[in-house]
Amino acid sequence: MPRTPRTPWEYKTLDNFVEFLADDARTTVEFCELETVSRQTRTSISKLRRFLSELGITMNPRPKARAVRGFTTSSNDRWFGPGSERTHGGSGFDNRE
Repeated sequence: MPRTPRTPWEYKTLDNFVEFLADDARTTVEFCELETVSRQTRTSISKLRRFLSELGITMNPRPKARAVRGFTTSSNDRWFGPGSERTHGGSGFDNRE
């Protein structure tokens, strides 16, 4: 049976996590840290964020996933892909004021 990795003490309870942040003089947290505390304490992430915001601790915004073109992606992405434009809506001939 595979062993699951042990969770460090600072993520076991919410009090431990707040103490850990205070010891490091941190005012921001990462989403993955909130996720770990949420899993350990069985509390929703929104409740954790609300509680931490009352203490003056904010969450860093999550970085957006980059859209990278692979070598098999067509260089002409007019109809599909990240650079495609919407082509619906008609020709625009009848658009009079």
